[in-house]
Amino acid sequence: MSNRSVVVNTDDVETFERDDARETPRDPRAFGCSRLAFRNLAFSLRSSSGDGSTTRTILEPTSGTFECGEMAAIMGPSGCGKTTLLDMLSGKKTATYTGDVYLNGLPRDQLFSRVTSYVPQEDVIPAHVTVFEAVAFVQELRSESKMNQSERRAAVDDVLSLLGIAELRDELVGDARVRGISGGQKRRVTLARGLAGGSQIVFADEPTTGLSSTDAENVSRAMAIASRRMGVTFVAVIHQPRVEVVDMFDSLILLTSNPGRAIYNGKFAGAAAYFAAAGAPVPSKGNPADFFLDVITPGAKGEKSNALATWYQDVQRKEVERRVDASLAGSKRATIDVLRETAKINGLDPASIHPSPIAATFLTQLRVLLNRNLTLTKRNKAGLRLRIGVSVMQGLIVGLAFYDIGSKPPISSLSFFFMMLQMGAIANMAIMPELIQTRLILKLEQADALYSTGASIIVQSSVNNVLAILGNFVTSIIMFSFSRVSCRAIAVRKRAGCDAGFALLYPLQ
Repeated sequence: MSNRSVVVNTDDVETFERDDARETPRDPRAFGCSRLAFRNLAFSLRSSSGDGSTTRTILEPTSGTFECGEMAAIMGPSGCGKTTLLDMLSGKKTATYTGDVYLNGLPRDQLFSRVTSYVPQEDVIPAHVTVFEAVAFVQELRSESKMNQSERRAAVDDVLSLLGIAELRDELVGDARVRGISGGQKRRVTLARGLAGGSQIVFADEPTTGLSSTDAENVSRAMAIASRRMGVTFVAVIHQPRVEVVDMFDSLILLTSNPGRAIYNGKFAGAAAYFAAAGAPVPSKGNPADFFLDVITPGAKGEKSNALATWYQDVQRKEVERRVDASLAGSKRATIDVLRETAKINGLDPASIHPSPIAATFLTQLRVLLNRNLTLTKRNKAGLRLRIGVSVMQGLIVGLAFYDIGSKPPISSLSFFFMMLQMGAIANMAIMPELIQTRLILKLEQADALYSTGASIIVQSSVNNVLAILGNFVTSIIMFSFSRVSCRAIAVRKRAGCDAGFALLYPLQ
């Protein structure tokens, strides 16, 4: 039976941009089948000062549900707790918070990260990988099946086609210094990475922010098509969406600020009637999303945030709690069962799914990480030239400083040998800029349970140490060429140099 794990191909990108996401049919092999519920999620910050400790409420207790294949938007003014709520839902919030999150009627467990993915506000992808390689990296680490290369390529190509970026498969992702794809295309690649691993729920932090109106619409359409076709639930923080983007979402959570509170939690289609009943009718012309933000933003002209927050507590909160109760009372499925059902749908052996937070074995993690690191190193020609240049310059500077040291007294060689020892430490410092650049990538990928910290450290250290050794070798050759110290002289002078150094350190002896 085939191991292809995602979807059927769509048409070319022109057809993709004309597709009506709302009319996208459900694929027979849709793997999305999960629902999410949360109750009384709240977050506060406590600060201490000379007058004592104070507590600032970021988000008051908030509840809600997301159904299978739903497109849900979280909107509100700055400081209302949108990203805080998203981080709590996705399990990415490291600070202490209150409330509970349930997946398919059961409390969130350690396998939650294997059926969900997180799309950060910034596209954090290595610049020197192709679009295909960026998605294939995630697919291989999150898939436990023994798929051959052709099957893996087909699975990744299916995801790229679904999101309308198949024609970009061999293009470099790029960044500010490396020519690559556009911002909107890069955002769809990030979404593809989330879908490639078979995620049931995708959390996206402002996926349209910073994009042109056309790119924002294409990204939203990509999410909506994946949602309708594959049953994947998208929970996205959205900032000032255009009308075409609003039409692609099913439900809406509106939050106001000072402090963060719920204003509306329900279907997008019912928001206008709800606001009209609350005394804030939506104008017949214009973007309803803009109107919602105007009336719930404290300090804005015509805002009614306090009145609408009270209306929510009196009218809608109990209905939201009933939805949460109904979701928790529904069918219950453990996360491991969801993973095994997904495997079965895609023609894989359910028995091969193991209950570990990370899908890939440790050896697979090492192999995939090493392959990517070597690819990045090979393609980063500017970085390689910099390493070689630093090694040559170090050799020239130190070599000239100790020119013809071999003809001088043994004690003069002490400084030369000391500098040789220091070259190793100096060479390792050359990797610091690269480590700083990759730190965020490693942090986000480990948070998505793609690989362990141990595997990352082993691979990073191995590749960087090999490069450092090669750099030291080049430096040493140049230094020895200028110093005119032969290998035989080193052995003869070693004892003499040490004795002389000892005499200098302890002259009274």
